[in-house]
Amino acid sequence: MSSHEKQVVYLCDVCKTTQMILFTPKMKEEFLPKDLNGLALYSHSHMCANGMIGVNNLYIDHNLDVRSYNFLKLPKYVPKKKMVIPMPGKPVDDDNLKFIHITHINSKNDLNIILFNEMTGTEIQIGTFDKKNTSPQKIVKSEMEMVILKYYYSNTMYTSQIEKWLVSLTCFLEMIPPSKLGIIVEVFRYILEEKNKMPTKFEQMIMKTILASHEIFFTNNNTNMDTAFLTGLYGEAEGKTMQAIMELIDENPLMALHQYSQKLNEEIVYTIYCFLILEKHGLITINRPGIITY
Repeated sequence: MSSHEKQVVYLCDVCKTTQMILFTPKMKEEFLPKDLNGLALYSHSHMCANGMIGVNNLYIDHNLDVRSYNFLKLPKYVPKKKMVIPMPGKPVDDDNLKFIHITHINSKNDLNIILFNEMTGTEIQIGTFDKKNTSPQKIVKSEMEMVILKYYYSNTMYTSQIEKWLVSLTCFLEMIPPSKLGIIVEVFRYILEEKNKMPTKFEQMIMKTILASHEIFFTNNNTNMDTAFLTGLYGEAEGKTMQAIMELIDENPLMALHQYSQKLNEEIVYTIYCFLILEKHGLITINRPGIITY
């Protein structure tokens, strides 16, 4: 750690682990308050309880000391039969809206977005910008307009490729409201990694599986089948990971997807990729409540 860097340390109240953030000079410039008496908001994501991504909003002073912080949670999903959908021209009651602010998805701070979800009564702001005095570059809506995404100017240029990703995301959120905020973070991380190309059906299925990762479960269909062909098709590392997945399914078929990721010590998107390959070859069944498969 250089003399220009500083380590910020805090204890997450959910997973009870000590978290450390290394603030570089560039991060200081972006996130520190401009006046000495102010506090800056910084969102920190980490692998939290049960292998799920957790997000803490830290309020940091000019000396990079954490004055307070809170763990971000989504409200419980409200079933459709209990929802009141505003009629055309009738505004949503702001008093019933839960606002969540995430300062960034990755270290490059590449997105400025407002995501409104009617089903959860939630508005999520990603990025630090003045939403009241800034007009969105583009508005993307789900099929039934229950999910509305407003895209503001940022370091990530709005293209036809990223529009396709965001249209798919809003439609999926309408079908599969996530119960954990970390799932939203995972999806946007994945979109940022793949933003320069159009999503294929396989990649759209990865997105759906991330969103439903809190409720899917698995069945191992492989009894006496030789699985050595997996290594030949996908490489030694992938072959070993897929074999380990099938062994874990036998041990505990109801284990959550994020727990597989944690036990395998792999990123969630890579773990999902391996699960989908196994399903493609008929070796496992992925039971997805509420997901339409291809």
